[in-house]
Amino acid sequence: MFAVTEEAQPMEILATLLMGAVMFLGFWAWYRLSQDRLLQYKLIASLQKPKVLDQPMTGQIAFFCFLAWLGVLLVSRAYVGELLDALHLPQSSMPAEWQLPYLVIVTGCQFYAMLTVLVFAHVRGHVRLADCGFRADDLADQIKAGAYCFLLAMPLILITILITYSFRNEENAHDLIKMMKEQGTLPNILMIGFSAIFLASITEEMLFRVCVQGAFQQFRPVLAIVFTALFFALVHGFPDSLPLIPLALILGMLYYYKVSFLACVAMHSIFNAYNFGLTLLVTVGQ
Repeated sequence: MFAVTEEAQPMEILATLLMGAVMFLGFWAWYRLSQDRLLQYKLIASLQKPKVLDQPMTGQIAFFCFLAWLGVLLVSRAYVGELLDALHLPQSSMPAEWQLPYLVIVTGCQFYAMLTVLVFAHVRGHVRLADCGFRADDLADQIKAGAYCFLLAMPLILITILITYSFRNEENAHDLIKMMKEQGTLPNILMIGFSAIFLASITEEMLFRVCVQGAFQQFRPVLAIVFTALFFALVHGFPDSLPLIPLALILGMLYYYKVSFLACVAMHSIFNAYNFGLTLLVTVGQ
C-alpha cells in the first residue's frame, strides 16, 4: 500500500502500526464470531428465507430513487457544461479547483434527492421507513454492529490488497487520494474528509443497500446481497473493486440482518475514515 523507502518516515511507521492494530482487532472479531454459536445460527437461519417486513422497499420505489440519483448527476453535468462554455473553457476537462466542490455538492444533492423520494413514498403509504432501515431504536447497538462488522471486514480487505498490490499505481488511485496529494491545502483536506467519511457513506448506502439490495432481498436474500456487492465494487473501478467485494458482502449481510441504515453508514464511515487517516499520514510523511 505504501512506497518502500530506505528510511521509513515517522508518519509511515504510525500508519503501519495502525494497520497492524486493525488487523489484530479484525482477527479478534473473527475469533469472537467463531465462538458465538448462537449468532452463527441466527445469521445462517436468517438467509434461509426472506425477512417478514410490513412495507419494505419495492422495485418501483428503488427505481424512482435511482432516477433521482441519476437526474442530479445529469443536471449537474449539463450545468457545468454550460458554465464552461460561457467561460470559453474546454468541455473535455473540469478545472481542478472546481472538482472537489462539485463532488461535494453533487453527492449531497443525490442523497437528499433519494431521501425525498423515500420520504414521499413513506407518507403515501407505499413503504415504511423503519422497514427500509431507518430505525430510531437501539441507536447505540446499530453503531456498535457497524463497528464490529468493520473489524470483520478489514482482514479480508487488507489480504486482498496485498494480493492485488502489483495492480496498484499512482494512475489508478482513487480520485480523492489524488486530490489529497495534488490539492493538499487544509480546507481541501477537510472537505475531502467530510466528503469521504460522511457524504459518500450515506449516499452509497442509500443507493446500494437501501434501494438496490432492499428491492430484491425480499425474494432471494443471498442473491440480492451478492449482486449488490458486486455492483457496488464494480462502480468503484479496478483495482479498488477487488478489496471492496468483501466489504460490500459484509455490508449487505449487516443491512439484511439488522435492517439498519445507520449500522451500514457507521461501518462504511469507519472504513472511509480509516483509509482517509492512512492516506493523510502517508501524505504528510512524504
